[in-house]
Amino acid sequence: MGPSTDANMQAFIKDLDAFNSPKEFVRASVSKLPNSISSKQKTNVPLGVVLQPLAPVEDLSLVPDVNFGAVGGIVRCKSCRTYINPFVQWEANGRRWTCNL
Repeated sequence: MGPSTDANMQAFIKDLDAFNSPKEFVRASVSKLPNSISSKQKTNVPLGVVLQPLAPVEDLSLVPDVNFGAVGGIVRCKSCRTYINPFVQWEANGRRWTCNL
């Protein structure tokens, strides 16, 4: 493995950790899973998962929101009337958006 491959893998793992559920909600018995059936059969490690969907969270950060100012209320596309969603394209430093549909 070259240095760029290691950097890509580290970035992938960082993104994976950022988008996974917090450890208070889901805990697995292993941190890495085999990537093929043959390696799974060789390791023979059982997988256990503990799910706690209502577990208390110590570091409860607020969900970020967008202040639409004078527009207020629910923002919808003028042409197709779909609601604003995470996939819209923002323009002009967040002052305008383009519908993804």
